[in-house]
Amino acid sequence: MSPLASWSATSAWTRGSSEISRSTRCPPGASTSILCWTVLEHLHDPRRALDNLVQALAPGGLLVVGFPNLLSLKGLVTKFTPLQMHVWFYKNVLGNQTAGEDDAGPFPTHLRISISPPGLHRYAVRNNLTMLHLRTYEAAMQRRERAGRGIVGVRWRILRAGTIAATLGVIDPAATECWPSCRRAADQGDQVNPAVGRWRAPGRRRGRRGSGPGPPRPPGCR
Repeated sequence: MSPLASWSATSAWTRGSSEISRSTRCPPGASTSILCWTVLEHLHDPRRALDNLVQALAPGGLLVVGFPNLLSLKGLVTKFTPLQMHVWFYKNVLGNQTAGEDDAGPFPTHLRISISPPGLHRYAVRNNLTMLHLRTYEAAMQRRERAGRGIVGVRWRILRAGTIAATLGVIDPAATECWPSCRRAADQGDQVNPAVGRWRAPGRRRGRRGSGPGPPRPPGCR
C-alpha cells in the first residue's frame, strides 16, 4: 500500500479535505491499492476526491472506501441535523466530554447523495471501475446504543421490518455504513461488466444486509 493509501476519520477535516479533493492531483497511477475510510462524508465535493483517488490508481489497482450510508435512519439524521447537535449527542448520550474540542470528532458532515450506495455504483460504471464488493452493515455504536435501550430481539426485528416496508425497501435501519471496493480497469480495453456489484435496495436483495459486525476497522478509526 502506497504512502497516499490511507486516511482515517481523525484526519478527515484537517488533512483529507485539503489533500484528496484539492486541485493538486495525487501522482497518477502511483498506487496499487488505496484505502479511504470515513473521510468522503466530510467533504463538500466527494466526487472530486474520488476522481483524484481513481486517477492515482495503477491499472488493475484496488480502491476501498468506507462511509455512512445516507439511505439509513442514522445517515439521514446525520445529514440533516447541525454539527452542534452531533456534538451534544456525543457528549450527553455517548459520554464523550471532549467531543468537538481540540480537533476531536464529530466533524462537519455533508454526506452527499453522490456517495450513497446507488450513487457510488453509478460512479463506478461511468469511470470503468469494477465494483467488487458493495456491502452495508450496522455501526457498532448503534448496536451498543440500541442494546442499552432494549431495542433488541423482537423489538428490533419489528422496527427494522416496519421501516423497510414503509420506505418500500429503500431504507434499512441496520444498514448504517457502506463498504464498497472497486478495481480499476487493467487497460483501456478491459471494460467492466455493469452488472457486477449492482446495487439493490435493502428490502429487495438477498444477503449482505443485517446487523453483523461489519469489516475490520483500519487503524485510527473509532
